[in-house]
Amino acid sequence: MRIDPAPSLAKLTLSAATAGAQTRQWSVGQLLQASVTGRAANGEYSLRIGQQEVRAQSPVPLQIGERMALKVLEAGQLPVLQRISPDAALKETMSQALRDYLPRQSSVSPLLANLSHLSTNADARAQLPPSALKLAQSIFQQLPRAEQLSSPGILKQQVENAALFLESRLAARVLQPGAGVPQENFKASLLRLAALLPLPQGEEKSQQNPATARQLQPGVSSALFKQPLLPPTTTQPPQTSPLQPRPETEAIAKPTLALQNFAEEAGRELAKQVESVLSRVVVNQLSSLNAEQNGQQQWLVDIPMRENNNGKLLQLHIEKDEKQSSEQTTETHWSFSLSIDLGELGPLHARVSLHGDRLTANLWAEQEQTLDLINQHSDYLGGRLVEVGLENNQVRCFMGKPDLPLNDAPQESLISQHV
Repeated sequence: MRIDPAPSLAKLTLSAATAGAQTRQWSVGQLLQASVTGRAANGEYSLRIGQQEVRAQSPVPLQIGERMALKVLEAGQLPVLQRISPDAALKETMSQALRDYLPRQSSVSPLLANLSHLSTNADARAQLPPSALKLAQSIFQQLPRAEQLSSPGILKQQVENAALFLESRLAARVLQPGAGVPQENFKASLLRLAALLPLPQGEEKSQQNPATARQLQPGVSSALFKQPLLPPTTTQPPQTSPLQPRPETEAIAKPTLALQNFAEEAGRELAKQVESVLSRVVVNQLSSLNAEQNGQQQWLVDIPMRENNNGKLLQLHIEKDEKQSSEQTTETHWSFSLSIDLGELGPLHARVSLHGDRLTANLWAEQEQTLDLINQHSDYLGGRLVEVGLENNQVRCFMGKPDLPLNDAPQESLISQHV
């Protein structure tokens, strides 16, 4: 195996002596992590890739203990690898992770319907093993009630403890003793539940599902751990950034476990839904990480909740934007989009922007009666905003759905598609 002099274009070709069964399993485009473990008398360097050692000839010096990212350019008997920068490796890993998780994600509603079914229907409780049933019931009962989210303090706590920030909270526990991870973190609870359920139908026992795996690929997982927790909402909010969520309202779904006749079928059905929701969380995390790589700060947050023993979903898209207003001052702007289904009142969409002490709120109701109710209470809403110090505010109500994007910023897709 040889290494070309230019580090950014360095290509490594495995020699026949070091290539083996494991190297032949590599696929084109796959990312590998390698570390330099030693140097032989003939000048070849020893590299550890995974659980195996390979040899490489390098015209440029390598340091013992040095780590590098490699991309498979050619697979087969003698694979060809290319050394890439850490930033390029992270982008490649994120792209691959999105390709893995996007097809697996789905709505949260079916899972919430089944968790409610297991918590409120005594006949359904024999469908799961006792340990899985107890945890499933606990997950549903720990969800906040819809009326509780009208409290700013509780809503702030739910955002901070959202599934999106699990890895950040784990990192905070390591860096700050005493900063524990709340037991009600939705992602952590679903990971524990997944471990108690059978694999979804069609999955091999020897394989691990991407969403239920305890860690992501190295580049993505380390980046998620480095992501800061959501900053406190004591400063002002931003103008919209290019990446926009597509608000979707989640109507109350029917419990699919009620259609399963056998415990094993019910377990696999629930496992499939858990995997889909975990994939959705990871896609949201990757969306935030992708925005961060482009110099933006935004978070796509799902907050499951209970209402009359039914599970519902509150969706938030939060953005932070800092702009240099002068040589000595920086303006921080916040904005968020909200989408929720209000049952008989239908879906409601909102976009709120805060620039200094100026607040602008745009509301969209999909039913005329809901629009009438909002207009009837617009003075009350304006009065409440004045009470908290936002005297310069503007609230507008519209019929229908918001046109996307909600601003004039250019759109950027999570994945570039070329046909």
